[in-house]
Amino acid sequence: MPDNIIDSWLSPYPVSLWFEYRRNEKLYFHLEIGPMLDKEKRLKLVESFINDAGLKPKSRANMKKATYTRVYGCSRHVDESADNDKFKKTMLEIWKDAKDEIERATEVIIDFDWNVK
Repeated sequence: MPDNIIDSWLSPYPVSLWFEYRRNEKLYFHLEIGPMLDKEKRLKLVESFINDAGLKPKSRANMKKATYTRVYGCSRHVDESADNDKFKKTMLEIWKDAKDEIERATEVIIDFDWNVK
């Protein structure tokens, strides 16, 4: 993995996935490509996700200027009063539903030429 990640990106890697719970009682799952100092390499990575994994951002507008690119996302309703078991169950359901996307993303990450200039 490259060592040219921009400091504002919370992950130590250019590709990250995470769950997020918002007050609208939705649990979100995100797969996102973050900022990189080498913008051409970042664009090639985004293109690999599109061309090799079939994961498409919602908008391709200004892809060259984008800092963050969400290539996959989904959400499920979880009541605010839900207990930890309900959150865990919902997270596992989302993970299972996103299994194909996660596997395709993993293949792109493994196959990507991180040394390309």
